[in-house]
Amino acid sequence: MKNQNSLRTYRAAYTVRPFNLTPAHRISIKSICDFMQDTADLHAREIGFAYDQLPEGRAWLMIRLRVEMSHYPRNREKMEVETWASGTDRFFAFREFLLFDEMGNRIGCATSNWVMLDLIRKRPGKIIPEIEALPWPDLPKPILDLPKHLSPQKVDFTQRFLVRYGDLDIMGHTNNAVYIGWLAESVPQKYLERYVPQVIDISFKQESVAGDWVRVDAEHLSEGVFRHRLVRERDGVEMALALSEWRLRETEPSKE
Repeated sequence: MKNQNSLRTYRAAYTVRPFNLTPAHRISIKSICDFMQDTADLHAREIGFAYDQLPEGRAWLMIRLRVEMSHYPRNREKMEVETWASGTDRFFAFREFLLFDEMGNRIGCATSNWVMLDLIRKRPGKIIPEIEALPWPDLPKPILDLPKHLSPQKVDFTQRFLVRYGDLDIMGHTNNAVYIGWLAESVPQKYLERYVPQVIDISFKQESVAGDWVRVDAEHLSEGVFRHRLVRERDGVEMALALSEWRLRETEPSKE
């Protein structure tokens, strides 16, 4: 993997591989989120604030992610992810993403909100001064509107998922990208076969661990639009709320 990086922004190149694909021969939304997570870690490491470079007892925790996609690359196509930290506000840090195809065309964007978790107190702490003092790039945010998430008023579809050890992140909790994959599978089969997510917008509230069963409820709001709730079944705790919007997939012949 090659990269172009600086203190202000970071860009990494990826090749879409068979294990990134859906049956429609397109990269999955989960793999898109995996790539963004990797690029964010590379940039944080470059500026000295990756997870293992933080003061002892502190950790990054993503609490909001909105992804907007206009195109999903195919097998062996290349794509690039550009990211930058866009500022802080006491307890919150913000990070943006742009996604490009191998011709340099923009195919997606994302915005994310993070907190710096105090691992002793098990609650968010203030962003440390060293991070607040960083020179944030003066770049426009690709997504400005983050509407409040609402819980589904009724359940039209539901799926259950068992948290496996391989689903866990370095903190022992289910990886955020796994939640995205579950969310994408909670819609009717026709959407999985003929549509792709155009928008995934999720607020993370609680964690799950290996052995937990997670129920993903979906309310069908209108054609291609769903409201989601992720529930930890052992205690009924609401773990995440989300909105997804789907559009018909491009139908040009496969390059396989």
